[in-house]
Amino acid sequence: IDHLQTALVSTQKDEADFKAVTSSLNKALEDLKVDKADKSDISKLRTQFIQNQVDNTGSGAQMQTAFGAPLEYEDIRRILQQYPTKGDLREILKEKVDKDYVHQSLHRSDNLVREMREDLETMLRQKEVFESSDSSRD
Repeated sequence: IDHLQTALVSTQKDEADFKAVTSSLNKALEDLKVDKADKSDISKLRTQFIQNQVDNTGSGAQMQTAFGAPLEYEDIRRILQQYPTKGDLREILKEKVDKDYVHQSLHRSDNLVREMREDLETMLRQKEVFESSDSSRD
């Protein structure tokens, strides 16, 4: 029985270790997928950028810098580094005001303005009634 209990405990430890290693591998795989997706996005942007440059040169034969020299890979890399990365864009979007929040705020503001207008109209009517009753006394 002791041997069976030892084997069972050992099996449970092995299963926990296996699950930990599997989880770690799954996380690494997900990270690789995200990294590959980022690289794929960058590749697509590069392709679009190069196509745009080719379309803008007219001849399409060779991209050129402002000085007329051919645009090399490092030139393209330097130009692309000036643009925000996917991570930069995520950070920028975190700071963006939520559209629903803006709509709710505008709706509340509209309601407040409507209520204030109604209150002012009521006050003006009361003033007119008061003035007319006050002028009839004179």
